[in-house]
Amino acid sequence: MDKPKIIFLDYIRALATLAVILIHVVGGILPRFGKISPADWWLGNSLDSASRFCVPIFVMLSGALLLGPNLSYDWPPHKKRISRIFFPFCFWTLVYILFNVGVKYPSMQHRPMDIFLPWIWHQIAFGASFHFWYLYMILGLYLFLPWIHAALNQMKKRDIEVFLAIWFLTLFANWPGLASYFPHIELMYFSGYLGYLVLGHYVMRFPIRGAMLYYLIGFGMTVGGTYVLSEAKALFDIRMYSNLSVNVALMALGIFGMFQKASFLNLNLNKFVSLLSQLSFGIYFIHVIVLYYLSLAHVNYAFHGLWLGIPTTVCACLCISGALVYLLKKIPGADRFIG
Repeated sequence: MDKPKIIFLDYIRALATLAVILIHVVGGILPRFGKISPADWWLGNSLDSASRFCVPIFVMLSGALLLGPNLSYDWPPHKKRISRIFFPFCFWTLVYILFNVGVKYPSMQHRPMDIFLPWIWHQIAFGASFHFWYLYMILGLYLFLPWIHAALNQMKKRDIEVFLAIWFLTLFANWPGLASYFPHIELMYFSGYLGYLVLGHYVMRFPIRGAMLYYLIGFGMTVGGTYVLSEAKALFDIRMYSNLSVNVALMALGIFGMFQKASFLNLNLNKFVSLLSQLSFGIYFIHVIVLYYLSLAHVNYAFHGLWLGIPTTVCACLCISGALVYLLKKIPGADRFIG
């Protein structure tokens, strides 16, 4: 892979990391639909909608990097790939369990073992924090990588396009109110986050045109659809934010395509973005704890108004999380577990 492609992937990963934090900062605004000023709600809706590409883009990056024809999927190298996810997942699961027991839910320390142990197991099995769902999903995809890699590298361009076309049909079925109109054909083999893996591989090989238009269409559908659905039932409706929806897929495709064709001539900025990209996995893990303590310090979206509170909280969380991960990685042998 040539250097410009590495740079653009770093920029995408860094942007997606920032978008994850932004979503978690503004998330508290949206359920207050009808209870806050329309301007404040629209600001939250616009920022959240614009950032919804983040998780699909992370999966597309895996597809772009890990499904190329020159990669080996013999067990030793593939085991190393899985370990890069699995060991940080185990480490941060332990961190969040200790954080939950010691900080968020201290009353659990006094519960009898027949309650405490199942509670601990539930966190291990289903996630010690709400954002851990991504790790369970990506681990499943990594286990499947050898087979999808072998299949894709036997396929012609048209074959991959047919797969993606069927996958897009499954995304339409996820739209509010449309599922009942689809014939009951089992399409589970084409559905889910696997499509983003294939899409990342495809766009890496065959760059697209009109990337900005894809993003703008997807954003318009997301922000407008969320308002229409919420207005219809006088309650915030989150369904248009689904990662497995056509509108979000269009945004992810657009972001990937725009950065793929961009030029990155500022060497100092490139170095900073490359560093942020290297820290991104650890930032993803730790940022929820950082947001918790920022909130205790009254630094959140409402800090002196949304226009100041949102960027202040996002920047503070990114800087603190990045600094903590950077320092943790300096501990001998810790890099394997920090992410």
